[in-house]
Amino acid sequence: MSLIASGDAGERGARGRKNGVMSARPGQAPDNAAQVEESAEQILARLIRYRDSLPRPPRPLLEGRPGLVAPPAPVRRYPARPRWRPAAGSVAATFFGQLLAVLACTLAVLSFERFDASTALGVVLAATAIGVIASARRIPLALWWTVGVVIGGALGRWS
Repeated sequence: MSLIASGDAGERGARGRKNGVMSARPGQAPDNAAQVEESAEQILARLIRYRDSLPRPPRPLLEGRPGLVAPPAPVRRYPARPRWRPAAGSVAATFFGQLLAVLACTLAVLSFERFDASTALGVVLAATAIGVIASARRIPLALWWTVGVVIGGALGRWS
């Protein structure tokens, strides 16, 4: 017969009781909260005792005089190193890429204005093929050209 069934579990029963009082497991509140109630003053006094028991690093004295203490170091509110800023080369490449896209878009739209639809479509497809081949060969700014031609071709075709 097990201890649980017989009811004779010694000091601790099957449910964690000790002398008739439920014992709390770590992280759980006990059933009988009256045994652990503390006033706010008692909690504050316990926290102050804990704070006073912590080791403190020695504070430097000002000019060797025991009565004067050096002021705390100022707190920086900004990072120690400068933030990342885009380089002039990347800004220029983006600017020229967008300029190239506008020129390609203009070429595609003007080809639809000047020529008939099939000739203009041939010009746009040839310019798009040139851009795709250049992008595959990793030529700088080729994607800008391709995007500009495709957008210009769509604008010219459906306008």
